[in-house]
Amino acid sequence: MELRVPSVEYRVTRRTFHVLRFTFYLYCSPVPNRKTLPVALTIAGSDSGGGAGIQADLKTFASLGVHGTTAVTSITAQNPLAISAIQPSSPELVHRQIEAVFAGFRPAASKTGMLYSAEIIRAVAQFFRRHPSPLVIDPVMVSTSGAALLKSPALKALMDELLPLSLLVMPNVAEAEVLVGKKIRSAEDLRAAAREVQERFGCATLVKGGHLRGLTNNISPRLLRTAARPANMLCLGFQLVTRNFEPGTVKLCPLTSCVAYS
Repeated sequence: MELRVPSVEYRVTRRTFHVLRFTFYLYCSPVPNRKTLPVALTIAGSDSGGGAGIQADLKTFASLGVHGTTAVTSITAQNPLAISAIQPSSPELVHRQIEAVFAGFRPAASKTGMLYSAEIIRAVAQFFRRHPSPLVIDPVMVSTSGAALLKSPALKALMDELLPLSLLVMPNVAEAEVLVGKKIRSAEDLRAAAREVQERFGCATLVKGGHLRGLTNNISPRLLRTAARPANMLCLGFQLVTRNFEPGTVKLCPLTSCVAYS
């Protein structure tokens, strides 16, 4: 399945101002033509700190010229230090949000983040089973501060019902370890995990290696294994960037949003 997003047309407006003997030109920022503005959907939790969840997704969509829509799975109370409370939405409400978005916008692609419970996962899976559409899954399980973002009983529902419906799944090292039931300690282990996740769930897999210890030259590997051509595996190396804020939250939401856009 190919993920295609409509092209975006941009218009730049120049305005001229004359003040005394001087002429000033003001160029307005490029604004996408809304008739061709692509739409993406994020199905995730709300981060009151603004550094992750739907807030991070919407910022990423906007920076790429995409109209972002949302289905809020949970409301969290969090700041850069920790997550202090989680209030999940009802599965019916999550399902209704997705229905409303697809009825009015028809997103070119969707992505999931924090789903929290088996009931919410089943509600999401039920919709995409009936209405197939490109789906990118970030299997969010635990925040970097240690707060559980996926209940234990929900893991089976994620693996059995949602992952087989996805176009691409993007686990980090800890999440990939849970999915394959093995420890990942090297780039070779990362490669084996990407292969196993793709073979088990039938979707393309991007395993993010930023949490691996002892990275050479601080390079973070990412292993991409495609579903269309399972024999193909691509290793992408990026300089690891550390941030000194939002330590209590998941920081990879924007990467999943970028992939959903592309």
